[in-house]
Amino acid sequence: MKKALFGVIVSFGASIVSCDLLDGLDNEALRLGKEYYEKRLFLKCGDSWFGRIVVDILPARHGFLQVKNLEYVLRKDPLSEADKANGIEWNGRLSITGKMFRIYNPGGWSEWRDWAQNWAFNPAGFMLPPVSIHRINGQWQVGNAPLPNKIDFSCSQIPG
Repeated sequence: MKKALFGVIVSFGASIVSCDLLDGLDNEALRLGKEYYEKRLFLKCGDSWFGRIVVDILPARHGFLQVKNLEYVLRKDPLSEADKANGIEWNGRLSITGKMFRIYNPGGWSEWRDWAQNWAFNPAGFMLPPVSIHRINGQWQVGNAPLPNKIDFSCSQIPG
């Protein structure tokens, strides 16, 4: 089944592009999705956004992803008659993109790379799934497992 998708790119801290396309539920979905990313995945430090990533599996080692000009991309799926009959009022997802990024692993920072938008994988090669957002019978459901419940680092822990 084909689904027509509608996307709106929202630059964090800036105005919304094509704001005339967003209705009240779209704005609420955007707000909730951004809140999810900012409480669980990304921390703003200076002019960049940072997220913790796994750089090696065995043994497990963590690093950081640094993103410049983080942007949110809201994608709204059209609702079928069955969706509406099941109480679904809004269905979609929120993804991120950015202008450039680099990765820190125990050996140091990588060079800056351009961010090429891809919905399944980011250019660094690790999963960065979109956040699912649904409104069913008046209740919002935001998020996908197994993302962390909160950010577990501070700006002072990010290597220079």
